[in-house]
Amino acid sequence: MKKTLYLMRHGQTLFNVQKVDQGASDAPLTRLGVAQARAAGNHLAQIGAAPDHVFCSPYERTCDTAETVTSCLTADGTPLPYERVWGLREFSFGSYEGKDSYLNPSLPFGDKFVQFGGDAQQDVADRMVATLTELMRRPDVQVALAVSHGAAVANFCRAIAEWSPVKYHPGIKNCSIFTVEFDEETGHFSCVDLFEPDVPADSVPDATAIDFSLMHGAGDAALDTPDGPAVDPAAPKTTWLVRHAETLFNAQNKVQGWCDSPLTERGIVQAHVCGCTLAALGINPDHAFCSTSFRASTTLEILLSEIGKDALPYLRLKGLREAGFGSFEGKDQCLQPSMLDPEADTYYVPYGGEARADIADRMYRTLKAIADRPDIHEALVVGSRGSATSFFYRPEVVREAELKSGANCIIYHYEYADGTFICKEIIVPED
Repeated sequence: MKKTLYLMRHGQTLFNVQKVDQGASDAPLTRLGVAQARAAGNHLAQIGAAPDHVFCSPYERTCDTAETVTSCLTADGTPLPYERVWGLREFSFGSYEGKDSYLNPSLPFGDKFVQFGGDAQQDVADRMVATLTELMRRPDVQVALAVSHGAAVANFCRAIAEWSPVKYHPGIKNCSIFTVEFDEETGHFSCVDLFEPDVPADSVPDATAIDFSLMHGAGDAALDTPDGPAVDPAAPKTTWLVRHAETLFNAQNKVQGWCDSPLTERGIVQAHVCGCTLAALGINPDHAFCSTSFRASTTLEILLSEIGKDALPYLRLKGLREAGFGSFEGKDQCLQPSMLDPEADTYYVPYGGEARADIADRMYRTLKAIADRPDIHEALVVGSRGSATSFFYRPEVVREAELKSGANCIIYHYEYADGTFICKEIIVPED
């Protein structure tokens, strides 16, 4: 039996525009990137593609692309559900992540990044083939859409070239779609068609700017649907708000708001220690949430494992994401103004970033929506430093504890009753 796979690259991102290495790190889609994703979705709709499953890598740029593409395939514009798959992630550049691409050695990369903590090219090809084979062999999968990355897709296409009439060519464009046939009997993939969206940059206003439409509230609609029995409405509710663990960009002193980078080895240890601290406090969350950044979901998964809640599903919410720094994303922190400078409140707005009041508003709106849900009594939430601090200092929040640190994995303990948040204590786990 032959099955169909639509394999595509994500839309253009801020780091693509800046020509920065973006493998295990991440950056938000630009307005052109969103337009490319819509063009790809319209193409799939025109050819009658009807995926029964949608997969993407765990990074936000692929998730946002998948949501934009599949919104073109439904009558009401609602994105199709999708599964984040670790094996679809991009080639990792190790300590070269976030650096200028001109520093890269010439192609093929081979094993050149392994010494810097990155991937070997053959390992990426093997991983992609193994992952997509496993996905396509699922009995309930007949037509799948998978959103991945340029280097990951390129290495997959090279690996299957022997069976493919359509060959890989250098420079896979953003949102290119490879139509691939999978022969379940032989296990062979065969690329039979390639679609490359043609969206001129000059047809999109401010094409290289970050698309704000993806940054505020998208994905948060899931909060409107209770999934458990109602709790006692008179009982105070508890929210544990945790900052993510240390990341590569934290260690490199880089601005990291809407962009992202993986946890360091130290960060992984921090997350485990934080989880043990939460376990010792006896927390028992009935729901878990995190921002849509990969650093937050990775931290949350470690916390849940340490408190014995591995099986607890969690929601990724745009409203919990870090402050947006616009074109300062990924740059050295020394370029930022002092946080005590009054101008810092709106400093990043001219550069495509957020005002501090807007960050506080969306954090308050999102955390209040969590606390107001009738089936939630105790919630574990993972966010970021700037957004958590903006919420802490919002006028409606009662502060019984003093904020003395912005450390990775800092824990804010909030009680919520009668529409009011009270910060009862702030805990900094031992690093």
